[in-house]
Formats: sequence, C-alpha cells, structure tokens
Amino acid sequence: MDRGTRFPCRWYFLRGVKRREGRAYQIAAVRLFHRRSAGSSHAARLSRRDTQDSFRSGTFAWGNCGRADSDDLGGGRSARSFMKSALSECRGLTPFLATQSWQEEDAVRRLGAGNRHLVFLLERGDRRAVLKVHETAVPGRRDTFAHEVLMHSFYAAQTGAAVPILLGHDQACRAILFDHVRGEVVVGVEEAVLEQLARFLVESNAPNILERARKHGLPMASESGTCASDHWRCAVDRLDSLLGSARADDVTAEMHDFLRSEVQPALGALKPSDGSAVRLCLSPSDFGLHNVLRRDDGSFCFLDFEHAGWDDPAKLAADLILQPEMPLCAEAAQCFLRSLGVAGPFGGNIRERVRETLAIQKCKWTVIILNVFARPGVPPRVKAERLAKAMSYWQGTLPRL
Repeated sequence: MDRGTRFPCRWYFLRGVKRREGRAYQIAAVRLFHRRSAGSSHAARLSRRDTQDSFRSGTFAWGNCGRADSDDLGGGRSARSFMKSALSECRGLTPFLATQSWQEEDAVRRLGAGNRHLVFLLERGDRRAVLKVHETAVPGRRDTFAHEVLMHSFYAAQTGAAVPILLGHDQACRAILFDHVRGEVVVGVEEAVLEQLARFLVESNAPNILERARKHGLPMASESGTCASDHWRCAVDRLDSLLGSARADDVTAEMHDFLRSEVQPALGALKPSDGSAVRLCLSPSDFGLHNVLRRDDGSFCFLDFEHAGWDDPAKLAADLILQPEMPLCAEAAQCFLRSLGVAGPFGGNIRERVRETLAIQKCKWTVIILNVFARPGVPPRVKAERLAKAMSYWQGTLPRL
C-alpha cells in the first residue's frame, strides 16, 4: 500500500449546514489548541461568527474573566451557567499566572469549552501559552483536574516531546498552563498517519513504562474495563440512564423511540458470555486525530489526557476506529491494527476481541452523542441536531476486520 494513500473515511463534523460547520471548526480550534492567530483569516472568521454555538473572541482582565456571549455551548450546555460555575474558579488566576510571568495586561482569547472545562489562549508578542480551567469538582465524579495533571505529567516524563509541556498548575483555581503547540490539525487518514498513532501507543506501553505506571499506582481510565462484559455493562448503564429521562417534548420522545427500537435490542443481543480479564494497557482514552497536532517537522503532538489510565487494549482500538468525528473504514482499521503489532498488551487475540468490542462500542457512542438529552435546559433545536447525528452514525456499517 502506498504510504500516501488516503482512506475513504467519513468526517461527520463536516456535514450539515454552514453554522454547524462553524461550530465544529470552533471546537477543533479549542480542543486542538489551533496555532492560528486572531489576525489570520480562519481565526478572524471564527471570531466574526455571531451564532449561539460559538464564543466571541475578545480580551479581558484576569480579575473578571468576562461573560459568555452565547446561550448554548456545543453539546447543548448553557454557556452562561457553565461560565458562572467554572469562571468562579478563575478569581485567583492572577497570582498563579504571575508565577509563570504572565501579567493582567497580556491578551487573552477565549477559545471555547468542553463539557467540564474552558480553554484560553494567552498571548504577549511572540509568546503564547494555553490555559485550561476545569469546572469545580463534582462529588462522586472523577476529579478531571487532578487526573489530567497526574496523567499528563506521567506521559510527559515517559514520552517527552510527544505531548505539550506542562508549564504549571494550580489546585485552588483548578487551572493548568501548557506551552502553546505550533502545528497543524491532521486532516486525512493516511497509512503514515495511522502508523504514527499506533507508534505512540506501542512506545507508551513499553515494558519499562508499564512497570513505572504500576509503581506509580496510576488509576483506571474513564469508563474502563477488563473484559467485554465490562464494556457491555457500561453501555447498558448509559442507555438505561438516558431512557430514564422524561419524555418532555416531541424530540425527546423521538429519541426514546429510536433507542428502544434500534439500539436497545441490538445491545441486548450483544451480551458477552466471556468475562475473563485481559492484560491492560495504558490508554489516552480520548484518542484520535481530534486530539493530535502535526508539527512543522512532521512529528505528532498528542493532547488531552484527562480521561487516560489503564484500560482494555481492545476497547482503545475499537474507540479509535469508531470515533464519531473520524470513523475509520475497514482498510484503515486493518492498517491501524497491523501497525500496533503483536508486542505487549496488543498481542494475542486482540483482532478477535476488537471485532467483538466494536459492536458494543458503537451502541455506546450512539448514546454518548445523545448526552445532551440528559442535561436540563437544552434547546429543542440542539436536541434535534444531536438526534439526527446519532441516527446517521447508527446507520453506518461496522468495518469488517
């Protein structure tokens, strides 16, 4: 196979009306710490968008981190309510950033938000850094701030330049400061790209690194499992939780009907009979091209370790293959599995286990796309968009391995 071959994979976030494309690119700029400056045509185009699904760019003082200019974040979350809760943690940012030689006069651009964090770009002349502020810890939930600091620090110590430099962090304001990564978003799935993804996983699961991870007592990844039965139960729990929501409006009723008629029967038929534990690997968890930048020298920089930890290697591979924003076709999936090789946790019968896990994880990803239905105050328009995306994703065929 030619190393320059592009696999015919679908990028779901590029589909839809122009406003939705704008939102998708806005999220990519946030999550991938896009290097373009406010003066570039792409960033300027984003900042001019006046839609409910994007933040407006601007500058503001650290003591008052500004206000949300939208009613709805990507995923349907209320921007104002999230900003109120998350930015209340930013009141103490000035002393923390002063230790990193940043001043109140420096320019700050709001890039956007994830489900439980906000991301900012700090600029002073040619100097740049990325600030990630996590929402207040929720009792009973994993502390994403502490987890990301722990896992990113471990990956940085073991893999060096493969991840951004962590410049500092502060528990009081739940903020993490990263060095700005100069690179481009990877577009197009080629054999060489898949090989670099696989190489990072193999190298970060070398025997000496796994031994250090055990000595450090690193935690399990988010929604991890040790066998197919664990993954099935996790998908069932997510499905039951969503079906437990009230049929508050027509679109929610349609979502219930879709899950009960399509996803629930399919998932019920997939219940695994084997509950035997497998050898675990270190997984970045939210792994894929949506969290990768390609530097000018061609090397990859991997981002976002707030969900990382020990996990089943078959689930890690299945999630990469099925990632809703970049699902892989059969040829690309087979190329990725070949690139993983047979060493360490990726050996044995992993191909057969990935094949079994794919169908379960497809059900789970379909439910994850519909998470907005479990949040209060989400506009019907956003719900309808997510339901359409989930139905489109569900209709896709699984790659044959």
